Amino acid sequence: MTMIKEPSGYSIDQIRAIKSAFIIEAERLSAQGLEAFARPFYQEAGEGEVLLATLFESLHRTSDAKISLLSAGSCLVKARQFARALPILKRVRTDFQEAEDMIQNCRGKDDEPLAADIPELRALVKLLLKKGLITEREWTEAFKSVTAS
Repeated sequence: MTMIKEPSGYSIDQIRAIKSAFIIEAERLSAQGLEAFARPFYQEAGEGEVLLATLFESLHRTSDAKISLLSAGSCLVKARQFARALPILKRVRTDFQEAEDMIQNCRGKDDEPLAADIPELRALVKLLLKKGLITEREWTEAFKSVTAS
């Protein structure tokens, strides 16, 4: 999926808009009980926040950079990308108590694989969940066992 990679050609406002769209989609999917599908969107939003932090740092906007790093860490935790979130959160741990709390949540956890986000698969899982044939936990466990092999 990775759509936010480099700052070239994008303004801060454009990156913010893209990042916000990813967060909105992630929250919508989470609200529908489709956490496995929300996670790639949270990851993209986290990557957008890292990019914003880099841009803010280059402009000497330290406070904005720190806020973006905290948001990046939070998004990556929601994406269950714990190992990726940890060094980001450590950079702002002295500035935000919630960063320290998230660090404790990340310790000893590996990044979890992300589901392929294709419309057909999303529709199938949504239907199975709606009919009560599977639970979100069952889907997550089944997905982890497939990606581990």
